[in-house]
Amino acid sequence: MADNTVKFEPAPAGFVRRLFRMLPARWSWAVVFAWAGAVASIGTALWTSGDNAKTLAPIERAISGLRAEVVASDVEWKEMMIIADALADDSGHKISVYQAVETARVMRRKCRAYGPETGLDEATVLAVAQREADGFDPRSKSSSGALGLMQIVPSTYRKHLARLGAADKFTEELAYDPACNVEIAIEELIEQRRTYKAIEGTSWLLTLTAYRWGPGVADVLCGRAKKDSKVAVPVKEVLEYAADVQAKAARWRERLAKARAEERP
Repeated sequence: MADNTVKFEPAPAGFVRRLFRMLPARWSWAVVFAWAGAVASIGTALWTSGDNAKTLAPIERAISGLRAEVVASDVEWKEMMIIADALADDSGHKISVYQAVETARVMRRKCRAYGPETGLDEATVLAVAQREADGFDPRSKSSSGALGLMQIVPSTYRKHLARLGAADKFTEELAYDPACNVEIAIEELIEQRRTYKAIEGTSWLLTLTAYRWGPGVADVLCGRAKKDSKVAVPVKEVLEYAADVQAKAARWRERLAKARAEERP
């Protein structure tokens, strides 16, 4: 039977990461830096005489670029591992190591893409997941039918899958995949953030309200709803939810910052 499961592929790795996957595990970043330095030294010895000196400049630029990409890849990998460790550990390993790494990869990619525009960061995503799925349980299912790590209802899943031309591919098992669930959840958060950012500024109150209760409730809160709107607003619950998520996000930022500091040599 054909596998029709929609897979959300992470951004393709650059040249250096593909190269490093072919290296023996015992090779360290220091070995590669030494290799790059040796190539630069050989290039200098071979090309600094006479007219060949002009040829050295592009070689030096290439080596410098390689070194920069190695450093960037190393930092990126460590960032993903920090998030993956947190997901695996805090879920009591309900999220497998492989799932945690893939989910962290999605978070990093999405937050880097949307962060400058919206202010979304990994801490906010982790805070929503922590609030929505008690104990980071990727197989959580609410009484209202919300599914997975970020508690996405099927209609929201289908809405975002439709943009990929795959609305008919939705299954519960897809929703329970942590990486796919987070991918859809971030798309929903970004959609609501773009709608309300001009009104709420640095506050995420309206975005989180729209994510949890739907845009109708957020519209009533900010005065955008029609006068005859009959949407009920659970004000106490809305304020508590937003405050709790933002407090959790602040704690996540501290925790991630501490883990990053520990990773520094």
